[in-house]
Amino acid sequence: MPDDKSMKSVKRHFWFILLINLISCVPSLDVDLAPVIEGKPPELQVNGVPDIDINVLTALASGPLIDENLGSCITSDFQLNPQPYRVVGAPYRVVGAPYRVVGAEGKLETDYSAGLAPDYLSDYFQQPFFDRLELNQPSKDVALIVLDEFGQGSFKLATELFEPADISAEMLVRFEQEGKSSHGALVLNHINGILAGLGSYKPAWVSENRLEWTHENGKKIILQAVAPSDFNTEVVGKELGQAIQTLKAEGIEAIVVNMSFVILPCSIVKDFVLNKLVYPSLFDYFDYLISENTRAFMNDQGLPDFLSSEVSSRISDLIVNSLRPVNPEGDPLRQTILANPDTLYVGAAGNFGRSVSAYPAYWDEVLAVSASSPIEKAEFSNTGKVMFTGAWFRLSNPLGLNGHDLPVANLIYAGTSFAAPGVSLFSALDLAAKGACGLKANKPRLSFVTKEDLPLEQAVAEACP
Repeated sequence: MPDDKSMKSVKRHFWFILLINLISCVPSLDVDLAPVIEGKPPELQVNGVPDIDINVLTALASGPLIDENLGSCITSDFQLNPQPYRVVGAPYRVVGAPYRVVGAEGKLETDYSAGLAPDYLSDYFQQPFFDRLELNQPSKDVALIVLDEFGQGSFKLATELFEPADISAEMLVRFEQEGKSSHGALVLNHINGILAGLGSYKPAWVSENRLEWTHENGKKIILQAVAPSDFNTEVVGKELGQAIQTLKAEGIEAIVVNMSFVILPCSIVKDFVLNKLVYPSLFDYFDYLISENTRAFMNDQGLPDFLSSEVSSRISDLIVNSLRPVNPEGDPLRQTILANPDTLYVGAAGNFGRSVSAYPAYWDEVLAVSASSPIEKAEFSNTGKVMFTGAWFRLSNPLGLNGHDLPVANLIYAGTSFAAPGVSLFSALDLAAKGACGLKANKPRLSFVTKEDLPLEQAVAEACP
């Protein structure tokens, strides 16, 4: 008869064999047995979450998240969140970003008094390193098209925006809803502020969507606002093409197009708009969209709770990677760009804090502009070819809408949406003068720089003869 010591050894062997057999029945987990034998807690390694395809993700309203039949839509900060402005003292969040950027929860580092005025850029364009370009000595007329969202047909910022001594976020939303303020109008206002600071141009409204700045020598910079009747890129491309042809029919050959927007699948834009009352910013919308799709996918696959973080991360990556046209190369707006190769196109790189530019700036034919604030690259900015000041600007009143040019006391704005028009105006000034930084092989010369996020003056030194 075996003694007690032998029996204990047999029992230990039995339980060890049983443990191995039980573990072999759980193929989804890779368990290291050494910690078990040594009395340490096991370290579980997940073999992998099942593949997730973008087509399995659903919109919050209903239907697929990406519906290619709906096409692609342009969208601006005002559509993503009606506040491309920053109210001083408010928490800083990247407008439209689907995820947080490092430092995005802090307070603004500057108060209103430290913000820039647009004429900061007027002085910049007159620095010695631009002397050879003769930017303030135009020899021909040039047109700058601002292709954007202009609210309810309001091509100017209404007087009411400049009257209050103190602006709140709620007031900005109301102004936008009432058609008194829009993303396109703010972009146009920004360009006006720079032109006013040059001191050699005088403005005159020709129509509600056209403003002409006449140089003291008689040459003009025509600011043409183009507000598409629909944000689908098929309509946007058609109406941009018509605007370009109309200007050419007037004898204007030098044309720059500013595109301070990004292109997203229309299904995402429409789903966001439908849920805007509950999730007012694109950040909030994406946050809930990710959580809802994570929950649905895990339930469908029968996955354990501890995998939720990895599933959520993969779904987040899928959604962020879908922030592009449904057919990037064949997009109707791009076809218009390709059909008008003698026009110079400038695009905002986007405010998602990513290492690539958003569309349309991503296309080779478009000069992608990232933003600095004003010396270093802004944390919210995507990567672009040329970097230009896009933060932080005090709201100015260059056309004297309320009888004086004093800016609003506590309002500043920022974004690649305002870096791009600065470079667009630079390009227009350059084309009107010598055209040294014009087109090369039907692409902006500045897009041929060898580095990314190159400050404008360095890009000019490298790419312009």
